[in-house]
Amino acid sequence: ASSCLQLELLEPFAFASTPNIEDVVMDHCPLLTDFSPDVFGNLSRLTQLGLAGCGLSILSPGSLPLPGIKTLSLEKNPLTCNCSLAWLASALAPFNGSRVALDAAACTSPPELAGRALASLRPADLLCEDTPSSALFLVALVAMAGALVFGGAAALALW
Repeated sequence: ASSCLQLELLEPFAFASTPNIEDVVMDHCPLLTDFSPDVFGNLSRLTQLGLAGCGLSILSPGSLPLPGIKTLSLEKNPLTCNCSLAWLASALAPFNGSRVALDAAACTSPPELAGRALASLRPADLLCEDTPSSALFLVALVAMAGALVFGGAAALALW
């Protein structure tokens, strides 16, 4: 297991000189609270990403190179499960064709979702207090469209 106790920042394209990396494990980096969507941008062969035990509470859309990832480790992060993670829940949903193995990543907040596994949440579960109903409708519509495209009508019944 890695341990990078002093790592606070990942520069955009931090791995630019090593584009053939398949596994990146940066577990136990408590000062790492956020990173640019461009950090993993050039790692087209990346299949395993370990970010367990970091200080991540939210993840920006596009910050994880999900198309190629097979194993994603986010457990023991102080994840705030609200609208800021709805994109991730949608991307990881089995009905959207995801084949990513997500570890036991769980929410630490808000209180009503604390302890719930991230993998068990739907985009509609991840709300922000000021989320207008039109935005909720859009999240539901996008998720249903993904279900139809990737899983057919049977997947909608599961949603």
